[in-house]
Amino acid sequence: MNKHLLIDLFVIITVLVMGMSYKAQAATLVSVHQTYLVYGANNSPRVRQQLDDVFDLTNADICTDVATVDDCQHYLYNQQTQIIKKSQMVAAVAVSHAKEGSGIKVNIQPFNGQETITQVTAQQYALALQLSGIKDINVIVTSNKKTSGSQALTGVYVALQNEHQMLDYAQTTAANNVMKSAQAAINANKTNKAYPIQITMALGQCALHFIGNKKVDEAQIQQQLCQDLKNNGIKDVTEQNQIIEMTKALTAWLNTPIAQNKALKAPLQQTIINIKRSKIDKMATDNEWLRSQHPKNIWNYLELQVHIFVHYIRSIVEQ
Repeated sequence: MNKHLLIDLFVIITVLVMGMSYKAQAATLVSVHQTYLVYGANNSPRVRQQLDDVFDLTNADICTDVATVDDCQHYLYNQQTQIIKKSQMVAAVAVSHAKEGSGIKVNIQPFNGQETITQVTAQQYALALQLSGIKDINVIVTSNKKTSGSQALTGVYVALQNEHQMLDYAQTTAANNVMKSAQAAINANKTNKAYPIQITMALGQCALHFIGNKKVDEAQIQQQLCQDLKNNGIKDVTEQNQIIEMTKALTAWLNTPIAQNKALKAPLQQTIINIKRSKIDKMATDNEWLRSQHPKNIWNYLELQVHIFVHYIRSIVEQ
């Protein structure tokens, strides 16, 4: 039996097994199987070359794409009146698969020595990605000009689209809103460098407590969030209106399909550990990022094609 026939059989068996089991799965966790570099829609060809130098992915087998305004509107602001302009789409991301069980790690990379992501922290990105239903990836975020960074996550979702893994828009929007809900509290405590890590941990721990619980109400969520804030030493410096805002965002997220999938517990727990061990702008070491990149070889290409084909079959089965 020749090698090509073996590969064909492997693809067929994989598709049959995964395709038949797909209907039994609800809001499954997903990951990328390739290294991606996703530019913002406002990145010119010259800027893209500069971004390539910042990311330094010369040894990786890279797929490139562009995050558009429509992508951002769908994934981050589904059914919301927020108007996104092309000029806001300046952040770019590099995304790569991480070792199974390692959770999500995000680094914010300076652009030519300048800190250009001015608001969102690496930890906020990591939690939002985890709550959206992604697992085991490493991400680098940067921008050629100063930006809040709130649109950057679009690039990760676009990377997943390349493998026919379409996350539910309501789910990604709810996860993004959890991330945004902490911003006022972070801004109010900007002199405390540990605060962004502490509050993101508290949000993650609160979400973890209620995964799979369909009967929880907003009062219970707020009570648990207050306890998690207290456990992280920031309850007294977090205002009540800020707690209410975060509670509402968590309540909405807990009504999404992914929040009912108990398989999310272990990945979320690992990402919370990653957040606890991290620095404000760096969660993955340089070696971890290098190991997660896919080297250029034919077997990685074949593996990617199998995953793309399987997810294409899944999309047909789901319809």
